[in-house]
Amino acid sequence: MHELGIGVVGAGGMGSEHARNFAALEGVRVVVVADAVEAAATTLAAAVDAEPITDAAVLISDPRVDAVVIASTDETHADLAMSALAHGKPTLCEKPLATSLEGAVNVMESEVAVGRRLLQLGLMREYDPAHQRLRQQVKSNGRVNHIRAVHRNRNEFERTIDHAISQSMVHDIHTVRWLAETEVVSVLARSLPRGQNGVRFVTASARLESGCLATFEFDDYAFGYDVSVEVSGEDGLAKTAGPDDPRLHDDWFAWFADAYRMEAEAWVESVRSGDTAGPSAWDGVAAQAVVEAVQRSVRTGKNEIVELPVKPPLYA
Repeated sequence: MHELGIGVVGAGGMGSEHARNFAALEGVRVVVVADAVEAAATTLAAAVDAEPITDAAVLISDPRVDAVVIASTDETHADLAMSALAHGKPTLCEKPLATSLEGAVNVMESEVAVGRRLLQLGLMREYDPAHQRLRQQVKSNGRVNHIRAVHRNRNEFERTIDHAISQSMVHDIHTVRWLAETEVVSVLARSLPRGQNGVRFVTASARLESGCLATFEFDDYAFGYDVSVEVSGEDGLAKTAGPDDPRLHDDWFAWFADAYRMEAEAWVESVRSGDTAGPSAWDGVAAQAVVEAVQRSVRTGKNEIVELPVKPPLYA
């Protein structure tokens, strides 16, 4: 079996999680780690027996790199993803796909121009056993009427509302779309501040194309990390473990450790088969459109329409 060469861009928490997971897989080698901070690249590279560099462009063009993992800062995702697509390399890009809807659409259009899927977006809840079980229950409960998504963080530092929505609530947005198998068309959001510029709590109610309703509840400074989802169907109720779950942790890495490992395994399999699966660039575009609608609604206090472009046939 050909050894698959992986290049990881970003040596922070997310890049480190990915690099270690891929290094543990049979037939896979992390060959290069790139980070603008040389010390960070050097430390992670040493941990996975890779070469450290500071230039992501060099990593993407390196012939030893068969596939690229993008786990750098949010504002770099779009340009790096388009560069990897231009080189024809399968790419696992952490969310968000871009920091604007326009940027996300640009990435999607770059992949459409290639003519086949090469990019998977790092919305890892699809691989979480609890979420997978929930989805199977949902499918047996008939028409979905309402989804309640609760997300609690334990952030010691203040984040702006835009960051909280684009970096955290985006997971809940994708979860709702994935479970309901339909798009969000409008949202109405409210928030509570934290400190001078931060946000403590955000709630949003949404309507989906199917007529289903969804409620998002997000706390950025809770008693612990917690994710739970409840789905009311025509023929029954399905839910993941609630806030009393003994798995409560202070961070998402421990909570979703299995999901990240399963995501890595599934992505490697898809790279080997040449059939990219999992969350797509379209999912990144659709989620970003909802993110921006929630951000607008928080500011206006009004119901905001989700401005979605036409979905390309590539993602049908």
